[in-house]
Amino acid sequence: MVDELAFSIGDLREGSPQAFKKLFFQYYPEFYAFAYSLLADKLSAANSATEAFFLLWKKRKYLESANDFKAFLYNTIRNSCLNYLRYKQTYPDTGAYLAQNKMDASFPEETLQELLAYAASER
Repeated sequence: MVDELAFSIGDLREGSPQAFKKLFFQYYPEFYAFAYSLLADKLSAANSATEAFFLLWKKRKYLESANDFKAFLYNTIRNSCLNYLRYKQTYPDTGAYLAQNKMDASFPEETLQELLAYAASER
């Protein structure tokens, strides 16, 4: 599995939307569950995980290995969740965490809509 992940990471680094889509479908549930364990809010967890993947696309050229891929997502999600929880302490009437990063405009719109629909169905 690691060899397959390494191959997908290589394709992702080259800018393959298909590699990104494959990794998203394969790993989104794991990272959503991690965000949910920190936030205990389905919508906020989905937004945090989705935002982390979008940021991954923007930073894809810096990935060296499968370990970098997972570490990047775990760290990004953890930091965004902790920031949201701190904000929520200060402003308790705040609604769900809303994603701040948008997907790169060069990413295929059809694929983006498919990913967003998948993320919404996982909640």
